[in-house]
Amino acid sequence: CNTGEFASMWYVFTAQTTGTLGFVIDPNVDADDYDWGLFDITNTGCAGIGVNAPVVSCNSYGSFGSNGPTGISTANGGSGNSNGPGDLNGPAFNADLNVVVGQTFALCVMNWSQSFDGYSIDFGGSTAALYDNISPNLDIVSTVCNQGGIQVIFDEPIQVCSVSPNDFMITGP
Repeated sequence: CNTGEFASMWYVFTAQTTGTLGFVIDPNVDADDYDWGLFDITNTGCAGIGVNAPVVSCNSYGSFGSNGPTGISTANGGSGNSNGPGDLNGPAFNADLNVVVGQTFALCVMNWSQSFDGYSIDFGGSTAALYDNISPNLDIVSTVCNQGGIQVIFDEPIQVCSVSPNDFMITGP
């Protein structure tokens, strides 16, 4: 899992509940080879990747010909937490990973084949909740002195591209 990064896509997520993490990366064309590495960035943030953020699971198993799905899934025959490289050091799946609430991960999916066919990724094998379905709350609202503006701070990060002035209503004197 330390052979370089090719045509990669990064995903960052935080465990909302304690449980197991599992996912399946399913190439749209079975001949395509997708490798991946999962970093625990809870204490380091993204800046720790490649420095001191531990790789908690990775898989570079693959062969010429048919590769098919890969990921973290004990149910799909996964074992260990570091498989590959190549077809002599399998299997294509790693064992389920125990995670705790608040643990943050960065998943790097590498398109080793460098194909244009794509893949799907399914986290449905997880018992830990990864999706935050609780709306953010206002934490601090203050005026910006002598600038006629208002500063709004939420209790968790939000996608600012999804916020518009129409999302707010100011009432009062």
